[in-house]
Amino acid sequence: MPLLALLGAIALAACQTRPGRGGATQAATPLPAPAPASQRPQVPAAPSPAVTPAPQPRQLPPLVAEPRLDVLLGRGERAYITLHQSAMLDDRRLAPGRILVERRPEGVVVAALGLRRANEMHLRFSGVSGATFSFDPGSGDTRYGGDVVFKVLGNHVVVIERLGLEDFLPGVLVKEMGASWPLEALKAQAVAARSYIASQYLRRHDQLWHVAAAERVDLAYAGYIANPHSHLRTALQQTRGDLLLFGGLPLTAWFHSCSGGRTAAKAEVFPERMAADGVTDPAPAMPSVEDPWAEAGARGLNRPTVYRWEWRVAGDALSWRIRQQAAAEGLSLDLGPITRIEVLSRHGSGRAGQLAVHHRGAEGGGRWLVDAGRFRLLAGSHQLRSTWFTELSSRGGELYFAGRGFGHGVGMSQISAWAMAQEGLLAGQILRHFYPGATLVRRW
Repeated sequence: MPLLALLGAIALAACQTRPGRGGATQAATPLPAPAPASQRPQVPAAPSPAVTPAPQPRQLPPLVAEPRLDVLLGRGERAYITLHQSAMLDDRRLAPGRILVERRPEGVVVAALGLRRANEMHLRFSGVSGATFSFDPGSGDTRYGGDVVFKVLGNHVVVIERLGLEDFLPGVLVKEMGASWPLEALKAQAVAARSYIASQYLRRHDQLWHVAAAERVDLAYAGYIANPHSHLRTALQQTRGDLLLFGGLPLTAWFHSCSGGRTAAKAEVFPERMAADGVTDPAPAMPSVEDPWAEAGARGLNRPTVYRWEWRVAGDALSWRIRQQAAAEGLSLDLGPITRIEVLSRHGSGRAGQLAVHHRGAEGGGRWLVDAGRFRLLAGSHQLRSTWFTELSSRGGELYFAGRGFGHGVGMSQISAWAMAQEGLLAGQILRHFYPGATLVRRW
């Protein structure tokens, strides 16, 4: 916020005659003649208001062709990597097999093969098709189809998959929607996901990775898809290079499972998130909109609890869950057993804004004021499915939550997209409903 300077004003009071005691009138004392201008005391000029320059947009690389992404898969002091095909490190060929990659003082090390790199090690799988590598711990049985890159981050080695954006998308759509969903729903999901990824690529173009393969960070990701469903292949072919733009930039096109009947405005959930340039606010492209397809989608897919849900949990157990999650994020919360929760404010979509969490403590109790979205993530986003609470109550040490929708609520409701496609709506119509302020363009 710009600072405002206080402007002082100088007022000159005129001298006048006034009655003296006893009712007699006294003659006014003559004013001295004004001094020459050169001899007058100089009065400092009032300072001008301080002006804070408007933030300047970040310089971004042009996005005219499909970008190659660095996708964060995991990190740790070491990782076991299984090469499913021969890989090249510079001019050295590495045979398929299992290797141990470690973070050591000298950088990234594969001791068994005598490999060392100070900051980055890039294993290439040029001219091959199919799965190329997997790793443990981190991804279990998930296989990946791009190059594998190891980077140094503090005391950790970061495991990254490097591949084209279009090659990344199949594994996203399989996780985020399902490969056999109606074609038009998949096409809408492909455009939304591609736009989100392109925005993150520009936002992090100069960082260690562009997108994190984690649902709570960026996107759920299934890795390499060996035999994609025909609907998935067609959806990606027909929308290849299609992006939603706002202000000339790829839209960070958020999406979620189910709106519960009305989406949340971007300004409600992500008020501080600007576009990749750091100054453009994409809020007009993602307002709160009515969503009459949410219930039909939940019913048609036999997923009633994504539309309406309830959750019962003991107050001390919920407090423990929240403290554990906060500790995993490096935070310490002084939170005793929760006794009740109040909704102090609501957004225009009906979702909770701020909560007052009442709890017992060593000194008798307390009240924790917290954003509802933050509380949901700490409590467990699959149990506390949204912040659209329709009922909050407590009895006998147990808390009861009831609500509508599943997810943060911004942008496209995936369940609703299924129902809209079932009704015959096209991908463009689905996108226009959930992102009414965006424009659709083809960039590659």
